[in-house]
Amino acid sequence: MTQADRYMKLAALTKRTDTIDSSYHAAFYLLSHDPELFETTTRYVTVDGIGFTGLKRATRDYDERTRQVVDIAHSLFSWNSKCNAILLIFQGGAILT
Repeated sequence: MTQADRYMKLAALTKRTDTIDSSYHAAFYLLSHDPELFETTTRYVTVDGIGFTGLKRATRDYDERTRQVVDIAHSLFSWNSKCNAILLIFQGGAILT
């Protein structure tokens, strides 16, 4: 399955693929990149949105890079979530290497 296929499957889980806004598009793009993260994410996407609390809990044991991707996706989706990965950029840390 390609990233585009995974992305479309996440969008289809919302049951409103033609009306989802840009925050969904941004989050789904990031969350569909890695096949393992995608499989986990499918459990947390519903018609009500993306359950980032559960997704973050489910990815607790994933590598740091993947957790940062989830954190960035959450920030793009909700606009008011604290994004630790972005804070690393401003502090001179490296992410997504």
